[in-house]
Amino acid sequence: MSRDPTEPGNSHRPELLIDLSFLLLLAFFFVSYLPLDLLRSSPASGGDLGSHFWPVMTLLEYGFPQADFPVWNPGNNGGEAQLLHYFPLPFFIITGLCIFFPPGMAFNFGVLLPLLLLPGAAYLCARCMGFRFPAPLLAACAAQTFALNESYKIWGGNALSTLAGQFAHQYAFLFFVLAGGALCYELRRRRKVGFSALLCAAVVTSHPYVALALPLLVAGVVWGFPAGTRQERLKHVCRLALWSTLLSLWFLVPLLDNQKWTSPLSMVWDRNGLWVKIVPLLFVPWILLGCLSLGLCFLRFRERKRIALLQFFAFLTCSLGVFYGVGFFVFPHFGLVDVRAMPQIQCIVLLLSAVALGEVLTIPGKAYRRFGAMALAAGSMLWLSAFIVQLPAWSAWNFSGWESKKAHRFLEKLYASARGDFSDSRILYEHSPLNHFAGSVRVFEMLPYFSGRATLESVYTQSTILSRSIYLLQSEVSKSPSCPFSLSPCHSRDVGKAIDKMKLLGVGSYIAIEPSTVAEAMEVPELQLRDRFGPWRLFDLREQSSYVGHLKEEPRVVEEENWRGLFETWFENYSKGKAFLVAAKTMSPAAREAFKGADNSRLLAPADCATGIEVDFSGLTLDTTCPGYLHYLAFAYHPSWRASSGDDVFAVSPGFIGIIPSEQRVLLAFGESLLWRCAQYVSIFSCALFLILRLFQVVSQVVSQGRGNIEGRPGPENNGAA
Repeated sequence: MSRDPTEPGNSHRPELLIDLSFLLLLAFFFVSYLPLDLLRSSPASGGDLGSHFWPVMTLLEYGFPQADFPVWNPGNNGGEAQLLHYFPLPFFIITGLCIFFPPGMAFNFGVLLPLLLLPGAAYLCARCMGFRFPAPLLAACAAQTFALNESYKIWGGNALSTLAGQFAHQYAFLFFVLAGGALCYELRRRRKVGFSALLCAAVVTSHPYVALALPLLVAGVVWGFPAGTRQERLKHVCRLALWSTLLSLWFLVPLLDNQKWTSPLSMVWDRNGLWVKIVPLLFVPWILLGCLSLGLCFLRFRERKRIALLQFFAFLTCSLGVFYGVGFFVFPHFGLVDVRAMPQIQCIVLLLSAVALGEVLTIPGKAYRRFGAMALAAGSMLWLSAFIVQLPAWSAWNFSGWESKKAHRFLEKLYASARGDFSDSRILYEHSPLNHFAGSVRVFEMLPYFSGRATLESVYTQSTILSRSIYLLQSEVSKSPSCPFSLSPCHSRDVGKAIDKMKLLGVGSYIAIEPSTVAEAMEVPELQLRDRFGPWRLFDLREQSSYVGHLKEEPRVVEEENWRGLFETWFENYSKGKAFLVAAKTMSPAAREAFKGADNSRLLAPADCATGIEVDFSGLTLDTTCPGYLHYLAFAYHPSWRASSGDDVFAVSPGFIGIIPSEQRVLLAFGESLLWRCAQYVSIFSCALFLILRLFQVVSQVVSQGRGNIEGRPGPENNGAA
């Protein structure tokens, strides 16, 4: 019986030793660019990265202890469900690392983990697919080249993007590469669906831009992977699709159901110098050698299995390239970012180049093959090192943490002065590049972590229906607003004009940093300066607002489908006393009875109505002396809100929660959706069943092999004797 040449044997031990040595060198190569500050217990800062630490803490301190997911975070974006619109698995992994390390250190390790493991994953993938030495080793080198490329900083997939906050994208790459290898291994060994299903589910729950490639992966496998018949491969991937979908339902169903309650962010990136970023000089030798090697393989190879394997990989590369190439132009029309399509193309092209080059090196004898592999692997690291310029400085800045920044001593005093809890009014801040010196321009998104008080903005920009209104308000209080929603208006700075909007959104304090903004705020009568903290000024509103209110003017019921657009226009021109809008589409038929007729004055609470609200991770507790009247809560509306009194919860402008309480004390809880719970239970049951079946299969194989050996039948241990 002929042995698979990809399996290690006595004659292949030197090659395995070469592989392991260079894999360790690749890991050391990456780690050598990281600072010792990585071992600090302080979490990383820089770009969006620092803001991602807050969900880790909410999971650690509330979500996991309370077995509650998604965690509703009252600290940002008018109250957002964390990791419902974003990607939870990387955060689960990082939170799991907190068992072994302090949270800040676990966060730092978890962010870098997929970068460290990607070369090893590419190596395993190539081996599992059936590529011979040195193709797996060169695939690892190509993956390292892709991950440490510095031609762009935020697209995803590389180290700089990871340090800017795109580490979930990197986790998805890691799991995708491993999933491809596991799927091919199962087909080659005629195994049942196993780790490939878990890994595909991991891709889906790590990042959707990479998950979009999964259908193309399985289609490529069915079309041309050289193992079994096409019918057998089709049956296998159908089982894979079923299991991976069931295992992902806990995330997929709420994600898809929640889409209409988010704020789409269509973005066309700056395309200046686009080709240099897509095909940097660093990639050119790989691509040229890959093209030459691919042509040579098709000319020289006579072994049909080797040709079929390369054809499969080439088909997979072409299909992914076409799909994401079209996606680059199409994504913005679906609320996606165009450049997020590019890293997937770069990665698969480099991997194809590597395995083709590795296959060419199998043509000479073993000595030449081993020498050529070591020379190419070493040369790739030397070539890569010439292009690593920004990574050391970026990693040093990020992993030195918030506390090491010169401005942090001022912020510590500011946080102490503003400290409170989520029931206190929100703190609004000016968006400014000057905030970068505190660790990130987004430093104040972490106000809930540093001070316990809520703010408005969130790193998860799209997560609620209030997002567009929040960033409109930001433009009115900032000299240099971010304006991420290109289709929504941004106003010129006018702090005085923004006061009514601040009160409406429950803002009680305002942080300014630009000298001209500070000077303008000093002239606003409704603001009083509390204190100076380095370059920042903390102002309080003289009239503190509340998160709960009752109407003074009759509300207008909006029957239109585009009620969200009307809400945003309403907020854009809002001033104190303006009549509220109520979205009829968000009310049950029973609730609409309260709004029948032209006269809705009966919904207006008396002037002596007293209200209060308590806010924490478990939800909202409304206290009122006037049940039976319309109240609004200054938190983002979502249909999964449920009131303990059974009262209907609906949307009022600009996207708040509206309720007519029937009791004096009402508890509102987020996420009480039967559909979401059912999806979670299905995934939990499927996971348990999957693990039981896999365990049963393993036990059956062990028992069968044991019997075969006892009875003298050929098994894996006595193939030679057979």
